[in-house]
Amino acid sequence: KQWYQRRVHGAHVLEVNFPVLRDDGNYEMITGYRAQHSHHRSPCKGGIRYSMDVCADEVKVLSALMTYKCACVDVPFGGGKAGLRINPKEYSENELEKITRRFALELAKKGFLGPSIDVPAPDMGTGEREMAWIADTYANTVGYTNMNASACVTGKPINQGGIHGRTSATGRVSSMAWTTSLQRPSIWPWLASPQGGWQDLYCPRALVMLACIHAGTSPGQGPPA
Repeated sequence: KQWYQRRVHGAHVLEVNFPVLRDDGNYEMITGYRAQHSHHRSPCKGGIRYSMDVCADEVKVLSALMTYKCACVDVPFGGGKAGLRINPKEYSENELEKITRRFALELAKKGFLGPSIDVPAPDMGTGEREMAWIADTYANTVGYTNMNASACVTGKPINQGGIHGRTSATGRVSSMAWTTSLQRPSIWPWLASPQGGWQDLYCPRALVMLACIHAGTSPGQGPPA
């Protein structure tokens, strides 16, 4: 029972609220969360998503899933997840940069961001651009003495320390799951299209390369094809 409670509740959950100055001169309060599910292996690892559905319960559940996924493939990370309750389509690039940098600073000040501590990654509504902003903010503030400051996030642009293949990785894994599932008719009723985001772009491409037919994808916030 104690083990179960530990796995359900996780280690830490941070909620932050901060103002942002919009381009029209008005201020808006932004709410964000970061959950660290397990410190059994560190750093905590998990993406940052921008969505109006973000809440404390969502990031706690997704951070738990990250713990289990890392454990299943024996990757030495704990689970983490973060999110901002915003619709990124309603903000200009300048506004998104201010929001992202402020969120990164709030996480870093509370010990929820940093190499070997807590390493976010892109998720729904975020990508290389946001990761570059976070890495730059951390390197020029809390992590200014850390020679590995750029390792505070993954999914950075190639010219800023990112790696080739990272962007398409989730779509390729989705295609592998699909092709494996097709060999098990018993689970066909539960098959669905990818959830949206980067998978919408790269999963169909990988399936085409495997000579599969992709019927369609659900609307997401990933990059256009």
